[in-house]
Amino acid sequence: MLTTLGQQIYLRSGPVVKSIADPLAGLMPPSIRFGGSSYDRWSRIAAMHPSHEQEAAAKRAELLMEVLCSALLGSDFYKPYRHLAPRITQQSTYETLKGLPIISRDELSQHPERMIATKLADVDLASTSGSSGKPVRFYLPKSRRSAEWAFMVTAWNQACGYALGDWRALMRGLEFKDSKPWCVSNAFSELRLSPFHMNPENLLLFQSLIAARSIRYLHGYPSAIDTLARSVIAARDPHKLSALIKAVLLISQPVTQDQRHAIAEAFPSARIVVQYGLTERTAFALERMDEPGVYDVNPMYSTVEILDDNDRPVAVGQRGRIIGTSHINNAAPIIRYDSGDTATVISIDGEWPSCHYVLADIQPRREDSSVVGRDGRRAHVVALNLHSTEFSKVAEYQFVQMAPGVVKLLLVPVERSAAAVMPTVAKQFASKLGNAFQLSFEVRDEVILPKSGKRRLVIDKDEPGRRDMPGNT
Repeated sequence: MLTTLGQQIYLRSGPVVKSIADPLAGLMPPSIRFGGSSYDRWSRIAAMHPSHEQEAAAKRAELLMEVLCSALLGSDFYKPYRHLAPRITQQSTYETLKGLPIISRDELSQHPERMIATKLADVDLASTSGSSGKPVRFYLPKSRRSAEWAFMVTAWNQACGYALGDWRALMRGLEFKDSKPWCVSNAFSELRLSPFHMNPENLLLFQSLIAARSIRYLHGYPSAIDTLARSVIAARDPHKLSALIKAVLLISQPVTQDQRHAIAEAFPSARIVVQYGLTERTAFALERMDEPGVYDVNPMYSTVEILDDNDRPVAVGQRGRIIGTSHINNAAPIIRYDSGDTATVISIDGEWPSCHYVLADIQPRREDSSVVGRDGRRAHVVALNLHSTEFSKVAEYQFVQMAPGVVKLLLVPVERSAAAVMPTVAKQFASKLGNAFQLSFEVRDEVILPKSGKRRLVIDKDEPGRRDMPGNT
C-alpha cells in the first residue's frame, strides 16, 4: 500500500487478504498508508486556509478550473456547455461557474453515468438517501481518500492536536458480526466499534477496548458517542476514560445540546470537534471552538455558494441554500450541487462566488430518522447507506416500525426484473442493523406515502397513510 493505487487495492480486497495485509500495513509510516505523495499534496492545499491568502486564492481558482475543464471536455452531462472550455482561464473561472446550471438531488441521481469524465474503472458508485428514502447515486474518484484524509487531519490538528496515524475509536455505520461487534484496522489506526450493538454489556466492553489501547480520540456519529458517554457516566468510568480522551470528533449528524452535555460530562478533558460535510463531497466545514453551531467553510475543499430561492447570493444575516462544487472530484464532477441543506450567513470574505463563508444554524436536508431495537436502543437508519451492486437496483425504500425490535423494510425495485435481488438487499440492511432487530421485507410498487404527502424514510405501523400499511406477516 505504498501509493494511492495500493490503498485502493487494499480497500477493495476481500476479508482474508485484508486480515493478512492489515498488520503489515500498520507497520508503514502513516503518510504512506494514507496516500503517499497524493496525501502530501492535498495536505499542503488544506493548510493554505486561512493563511497564505494570495497563494490560497490562486490555488482555489486553479482547482476549480481543473474541475470545470474536466466536466466541460469529458462529461456528457455538460456537453451543451463545451464551447466554454477554450475560454476558461484562472481569471474567468468564477464567471464560467456562474454560467453553469445548479443541479438538484433528483437531477444528480437521474444522470450519474453522464457525469463521468474519465474511465469507468477510475470511479466508485456511491449513494446517499436522506429522510425521503429515495437513493441518490453518483460517482466519486477512486483516488479521493488521500484528499479527504488530508482535509480532515489538517482540520483536526488545528482544532485539537490530532496527528496523522493517531489511533481513534471509530463509531459509524460499518458492518459487524453480532458475535463480535468490533474490529481493529491497523492500516487506518482505528478501533472500530459498532453503533448498532450498543447494549450495556458491549458498551462496557468498548470502554475496556479503548482503555487497553490508550486511545485518546473518539470519532463517529454523535448519537453513538452520546450513548457511550452515558454508559461511562452510569458505570462511574471504570477505565478512567474521562482523563484519557483528548478529543471527540463528531460527524454525519446534527449535535443536540443534550448530546454535548453528556459528552462533556463523560470526557471533561476532551475538545468537542464538530465536522460538517456531505457524502457528495461538495462542502466541508468545521465548527468554531467555543462557538457552538458556527462553522468555518473550507474554501480549498470546494467552492460553496449560499443562494436564495431565486439563485441569488444572500447577504450577511440571511438564510440560504448550500450550493457546492467539489475540488477533489475531477473524475465525475459535481458542479453547483444543491444539497438541500440550508444555513444562515454570519460573515462573507470576498466576492461571490469565490468568497469564504462563516455559517450558523446549518439545517440538514434529512430528518433524524431512527428505529427502536428490542432493547430500547435507537439505530439511525440514515447511517445505513449501502454501496452494493444490488442496492443500485433499488428505486426507493422505507422502514416501518412494527414494534420495538421489529422492522419491516419496504423495497421498490427500479424495474420488475430487479425484484430478484431484493432479498440480498434486505440481508445487507439486516447485517448492519444487528441482532437487536428482527427485519422482514416486502417488495412493493411504491412506498407508503403519509397523508401529509411527504415521503419519509421511517414511519410507524399505526401512522395513517394514503395506502394501506403492510401487514405483520
